[in-house]
Amino acid sequence: MPHELGYRRCPRASRWILGAILAWALRRPPPEHLLAMKIVAQRGKRDMDDIVLLARGLRVSRAEDLYNITIDAYGEDVVEHVHGGLDDLTLSCVAIEKRLAQDG
Repeated sequence: MPHELGYRRCPRASRWILGAILAWALRRPPPEHLLAMKIVAQRGKRDMDDIVLLARGLRVSRAEDLYNITIDAYGEDVVEHVHGGLDDLTLSCVAIEKRLAQDG
């Protein structure tokens, strides 16, 4: 059947597109990867609040564990050369550990 814009609808293509959208929406990274992404992004309070929730959900509170989760997700080479370096990651993880300890 012609569409008002002049092209024909293709039910098979529409079903494929809908299936692809649903499959994409239903896939999500594991919580460790979400935590690592938030740690690397560090966009202020909003990310810190998410980091605290994710870390608590994973029962992670030590800077060393946060560091290892991030390295496992990204790899040392990527963190060192793209995301501010391993020293920045270490400082971020220590700050997160302090925040987790403060919030109890």
